[in-house]
Amino acid sequence: MSVNKIAFAVLLLSSNYAMAHTAEVTVNISGNIISPGCTVNDNNDETVDFETVDTGQVITGIITETVPVVIDCEMPEIIAGINIKYNPIDTLGSSNGILSTNNEELGIKLLVEGSNLAFDQNYSIDIGNEKQYIHDVTAILIYIGDGSYKDLNPGEFTSKLRITLTYY
Repeated sequence: MSVNKIAFAVLLLSSNYAMAHTAEVTVNISGNIISPGCTVNDNNDETVDFETVDTGQVITGIITETVPVVIDCEMPEIIAGINIKYNPIDTLGSSNGILSTNNEELGIKLLVEGSNLAFDQNYSIDIGNEKQYIHDVTAILIYIGDGSYKDLNPGEFTSKLRITLTYY
């Protein structure tokens, strides 16, 4: 075999290799992750109405309302538990578990399961296989002014609290 024939064979093989093409495509992958399906009070806002209260009753701390925070989970088997966090909304001066109101001398002390509530703190609940859990919050009207409760201005009062669930 001559050198020319070998060179021609190599040239022929390399030219076929050079004509081979590589094809590339991009595969886009997407999806949507949803929460495990727990709701608080059927996703309805809760209203606590103290109705009409005498200013003298506020100082005693006997004016209370207990609000059941009902947590329903569609699929409790896919989560270990829930963290519940309570935070004031649009209220200045709320601290130490006392929710301020639009009446600067009136506050609402909050208890969770009988203990003082701390804002911006997670309260952990192990769900297990339970589809429903009730977390009681007690609201107590208290006088937070500097003078006498007799100085408490009569009239309507409002405040708001946000409840946030995270899962673990």
